[in-house]
Amino acid sequence: MKKAIVYSSNIMLTILIWIVFAAYKDNAIVLPMPTVVFGSVVELLSDAETHFIIGMTLYRLFISLAIAGILGIFLGIIGGIYKCVSTFMKPIVTVLRTLPVVSIILIVLIWTGYEKAPYIISFLMIFPVVYQAVFEGIISIDKKFIEVLKLEHDGINFTIIKDLYLPLITPFLKTALLQSIGLGIKVIVMSEFIAQTKDSIGYMIYLERQNLQFDLVYAWTIILIVIVLVIEYMVVKSRNLNGNS
Repeated sequence: MKKAIVYSSNIMLTILIWIVFAAYKDNAIVLPMPTVVFGSVVELLSDAETHFIIGMTLYRLFISLAIAGILGIFLGIIGGIYKCVSTFMKPIVTVLRTLPVVSIILIVLIWTGYEKAPYIISFLMIFPVVYQAVFEGIISIDKKFIEVLKLEHDGINFTIIKDLYLPLITPFLKTALLQSIGLGIKVIVMSEFIAQTKDSIGYMIYLERQNLQFDLVYAWTIILIVIVLVIEYMVVKSRNLNGNS
C-alpha cells in the first residue's frame, strides 16, 4: 500500500513538473502538454501497426538477450572455474563495458550493415553484464564446498554445474537479467534509430522527429518506459514466486 502511494505521488509530481515546464516553455512542438502526449499514446496503441512495431523491437531484444544469456552463462561458469579462461575474457569484457555505445553502434553498422546491426549491438552490450554477473556468482561460492563435491564426483562435470553452480548463481542471474532488459531496450532502440531499421520503435521515433511531431516522440518514449516497467515487474514477480516456493 505504501509503495503504491509513493509511486502514485512520484507520477503525479512528474506530471505536475511537466505541466509547469510546458506552460513556461509555451511551445507545443518542443514540449507539448501531458494531455496531448497521452492522447497520442492512446492513438498509437489503438493502431494495430503499433503493436506489430513493438513486437518486432521486442523480438530483436529477446533474440539478442537469449544469445547473450546462453553465451554469458556458459563462459561465466567456465571463467569462474578456470583461471586461464577468466584471464582471456577479462580484456574483452573490459573493452565492451567501457566502449561508448555510440562508438559500438557506428563500428557495427560499418562492419555488418543495417539489418543485422541491432542484434549484434544489443548482444555486445548485454553479454558483458551477464558474463560478469555469472563470473562473480561462481567465484563467490565457498571453495571448501566445491572441493568436497569435486572429490565426490571425480572433478567438475555437468551434474555439478547443473545441481550446484546454477542454483547458487540464480540471484546473480536475475539481477543481470533486470539490468540487461533496461540496458537492452535502450541500446536496441538507439541502434534502430541510427540504422533506421524498418518496423521498429527506433525508426518510428526517427520519422516523428523528422516530421517535427514531438508529441509522438514523447508518446513512443512513454510506451518504451511502460514496456520496460512491465517486463521488469514480471521478472521480479517471478523471482519472488520462486523464492517463496
